[in-house]
Amino acid sequence: MAKYGLGRKLAVERINAAWRESLRVVLTGAFDSDFSVDLDDENLPSDDKLATFERNARPVSLRGGALRVEVVSSILCQELRFHLEPILRELRRRLPEEKIEKIKLIAK
Repeated sequence: MAKYGLGRKLAVERINAAWRESLRVVLTGAFDSDFSVDLDDENLPSDDKLATFERNARPVSLRGGALRVEVVSSILCQELRFHLEPILRELRRRLPEEKIEKIKLIAK
């Protein structure tokens, strides 16, 4: 496995899956058990908006506790900055062994 880098590939897939799930949890408001989600609320992100985040912001590396996430535009990067703390908490909950300390957003 080590010869072909399969362990690292599996870790990358785990981080990508955790990133997508963290986005989904945070953007739908499901991360706070005391928070009730009104499905008719127009401020709630639509599936299109969530898909945009998932498609255009992806983790590229994890070094020294910093998860680097490439974002396709500075506008999307700015929007993600508002959600960084809850996303980081959710990532830490999903990947405790990775010891993620911060998220660095990089606009391409």
